[in-house]
Amino acid sequence: MSEEKRCLRCGSKNLESGSIQSNRRVGFSPKKSKFLKTKSADIGVKANICIDCGHMELVGDTKKTKLLVKGPHARRTYSAGLS
Repeated sequence: MSEEKRCLRCGSKNLESGSIQSNRRVGFSPKKSKFLKTKSADIGVKANICIDCGHMELVGDTKKTKLLVKGPHARRTYSAGLS
């Protein structure tokens, strides 16, 4: 049984999932990435917004981040996209 998500600011359960929009793809690149050119260091970002207070929460792909930071000898658990 999964716990229902709540707003980190006001505690509301009135959340909507989505993505951050821009003219270019928005992502996160780890400062300590082990890959320079052979793999993309861009981490996909998902977003949730509280419809009651407007607080936004950003969530990144932790599997790809771990692979990029720990290097190619880390356990390969990355699969394309965010889970």
